Amino acid sequence: MELLFRSFQKRSQNGSKTYTVLTGLIFAAAVSAFGATPTNITALWANEGGDKVSQDELRATNHQENLTGHVINRAWNGSHIILSGARNEVASFNLVLEAAGPAATNVSVTFNSLNGPKAGMSIRSTPTTGNGVFNWVNRPIELFYMRYLQIQGLSFFGYNKWDERQIPARFQRPWTGEGVGTGLWTDRPDHDKFYPDIMVPMELVPTFTIASGTNQSIWADIYIPKTTAPGTYNGTVTIKENGIPTRTVPVTLNVYNFSLPDEPSAKTMVQVDTGDILWRYISGYHNYFTSTSPQGLETVAITDKYFQLFHRHKISLIGEND
Repeated sequence: MELLFRSFQKRSQNGSKTYTVLTGLIFAAAVSAFGATPTNITALWANEGGDKVSQDELRATNHQENLTGHVINRAWNGSHIILSGARNEVASFNLVLEAAGPAATNVSVTFNSLNGPKAGMSIRSTPTTGNGVFNWVNRPIELFYMRYLQIQGLSFFGYNKWDERQIPARFQRPWTGEGVGTGLWTDRPDHDKFYPDIMVPMELVPTFTIASGTNQSIWADIYIPKTTAPGTYNGTVTIKENGIPTRTVPVTLNVYNFSLPDEPSAKTMVQVDTGDILWRYISGYHNYFTSTSPQGLETVAITDKYFQLFHRHKISLIGEND
């Protein structure tokens, strides 16, 4: 097909607009005849989310692995997303869409149901709009569009940056022994790269563009209700470009025959402070309002949303939540 298209291109090199239009029409007819669907997504794959994929990586397209993660992994066998979880647990995956050539435009991703081993057994989400994205009742499956944050420096523990062993491997300087690295920020492998960080409900980004030479991560959360029967559940992620389905990805979820308790069993140390929330969302740095003021009440409401979200994911919080 590519050779056929190139031959059409050569015939239209005299600059004739007519030839160019005919070339496009002939190519479209040829695509239709061969049963192919035009797509600018060159490859896709998935992982469980712990392996952070920077925006410039084209691992699957270029068959190039990263030092902290592989295309084939426990959540992706090369063609299929495979997950497992208990009742009252959230299983998740990160779908990576790559566009090595031209940009992929008007892309949409849908995934809202998993069907169980018997009729009537399913995990299914009800569509929502607006502020409904903050309420996950009857919405066990949620999709998120990932926005990217450029990493331009490092946080560090203690008073010095001598020991590099607590730093993610892709941000460590060349190692000389005893955890000591040498060089500058630009000597760190992933300096200044863009990492997926901000999760936006897919309902707020129904279509998007994947720029040429980049990838786009799509995150999926699947809450397994307490009433879910054990067994294997199957579903499909559908990817469209310009309204036309171009890719489908099978998803299999194995539900175990036990439930996790409501109270988080793993005690964590994730800090959330109302003061930080107030400064970030309401007042700006080092400005305060009383807890009974409209701004204070809004801060309390946002804090509650944080606690609900972390509780859903079995994470306990600490902090000065006045």
